[in-house]
Amino acid sequence: MSLVLGILTQDNRMILAADKRAIKNGIVNDDFTKIFRLRDDLYFGMTGIAEYGLVVKSKLELHLNMTVKEIIDFADSIYTPNLFDSAIMICGRLQNHVGFIWTKNTENDCTYIETLEGDTQYSILTATNSNLIASRFVKELKLSNFNCNLAINNTFKYASQIDDSISSIYEVFST
Repeated sequence: MSLVLGILTQDNRMILAADKRAIKNGIVNDDFTKIFRLRDDLYFGMTGIAEYGLVVKSKLELHLNMTVKEIIDFADSIYTPNLFDSAIMICGRLQNHVGFIWTKNTENDCTYIETLEGDTQYSILTATNSNLIASRFVKELKLSNFNCNLAINNTFKYASQIDDSISSIYEVFST
C-alpha cells in the first residue's frame, strides 16, 4: 500500500507527507511521487496502485477551473476504490484561506476536515495498520510538543518497520 498523511496545524499551516515506495512486479522503488500539486494551494495524494491513482489525477487536472467543492465532488464521482487498496486525498485552501483535507478510502468512505483554530488535525491513508500508525502519529506529536516534522519523521520510520509496503523515505509538502 502506502502512507499518505495530511495535517492541518494550529497556526493554519497545511502539511502533506507520503512515503516514496512503489512495488511493481516484485521490484521495489523508493523514489516514487505520491503527492502532486494541482494548482496554487491544491494538492492530490494517492496510495495503492499507482497507475490507477495517476489516471484519477489526470482526470482532475482537466477540471482545475472548477471550485474546490466541484473538484471534490468530481473526484468522488470518478474514483472507485478497487481491490488493490487504493485511496485518494485532496488537500488545499478554500477561498477564505481555511485549510481542508478530503479523503476517500478503500472502503469508499469519504472524510472532510477543515482547520480548527487552536487545534491540529490530520488524516492518514493506508490500507493496513491505520489505527496503529494514527496512534503513533498522535503520540509523536505530543512527545515532540507538536513539532510536525519530527512527528512525521518518527511516524514514517515506525510505519516502515511494521509494513514493508511503506518506505521510511518520504517527501513533504508544506504551505
